[in-house]
Amino acid sequence: MPIRRPPFAVGVVVVLAVALLTGGCTGPVTPSWQLVTPPGMVPSALFAGPDGVFAAGQAVSDGAPVLKLRDGAGWRSVPATAVTGYGQVATLVAGAANPAGRIVLLGTATGGAHLNPRWTAWVGDDAGVVEEPQTMETFGGPNAGGLTGVTYGAEPAVVGSWSVDAGGTGVAVWRHRGLTWVREPSPAVFTGSPSASTESATAANAFDARTVVVGLQTDLAGGAVRQRAEFWWSDGGTWSRTDLDTSGADGAATDVTCSDAGCLVVGRLAGALAAWRVFGPDSGMRVEPVALPDRAVDRYTGHPRVARDGPLAVIAVGAGSELLTGTDAGTWTSVPTPAGEVRGLVVRDDTIVLLLRDGSGAQQVHLRPVS
Repeated sequence: MPIRRPPFAVGVVVVLAVALLTGGCTGPVTPSWQLVTPPGMVPSALFAGPDGVFAAGQAVSDGAPVLKLRDGAGWRSVPATAVTGYGQVATLVAGAANPAGRIVLLGTATGGAHLNPRWTAWVGDDAGVVEEPQTMETFGGPNAGGLTGVTYGAEPAVVGSWSVDAGGTGVAVWRHRGLTWVREPSPAVFTGSPSASTESATAANAFDARTVVVGLQTDLAGGAVRQRAEFWWSDGGTWSRTDLDTSGADGAATDVTCSDAGCLVVGRLAGALAAWRVFGPDSGMRVEPVALPDRAVDRYTGHPRVARDGPLAVIAVGAGSELLTGTDAGTWTSVPTPAGEVRGLVVRDDTIVLLLRDGSGAQQVHLRPVS
């Protein structure tokens, strides 16, 4: 008796049904990273504002400063108007925005007989930023120790270092006064004891009227160099310092993100990734260590970073190709990244944005959904 074959259409339906049934057992699809570097730009910094994520850097074509705002699925240019010759060839290397959308930026170019950095300061909003010329001695000159970055709370601030004694430097903060940046006198908590210890800033953040700086104290006494993770804060008046760890283990704070609920600080402690929650000042600047997966962090090259969007926190470990996502009081999940060193980190609207430097030194912007 001849075998009766089903009609072709029926066979196709059966095959599709089997494929759907077997394919549906593979579980959720892991989000993938997208390369989203703005065309024609070498990015050097990322920061978030109320209207989106900004990428700052320099144009490939003529070396002019470039600022881009992520607008939906693409980027739009934010005009950067230079006033000085160094401003025309500046690389924008640090930026911050306040809740009202005001922007402050730092640019740098090399120049002079010794090719020292020539810092430029820029202020504006997402309609455009303008360079505000400063004297060479504002951020430079014989007493300069370098700049760490900028932050924008009730007012903008530049954070860096300055000579406090022969051969010693301490933390320095500049405030915006009219069109001029004025360095505040560094209090004792910023200067350490030049013959025995130095204080260094690594990152800054702000919320409301408070400015927060994190970094490290380096103990120079006793012939052994040991470092301690530090947290400084001010509500616009007096600066205070809090030791993040009192165990005596070698450590440093490398990044910080803050909100009304407190600050989340990341860094290293005894050669491993570390984090702390800081509450205050109403709580007396209470510090709580955060339990994290065990990850090694190099004392000299490791620079963990942190960003937060509401309760979600994202930590860049500082070595390898990995992020940790979660809450500072909950479980942490490992997220692989493209190969490279994380140079910038932003999380906004359940999207992670990274500035990565690859093995060749090239820097690119990547993004992916959190989950």
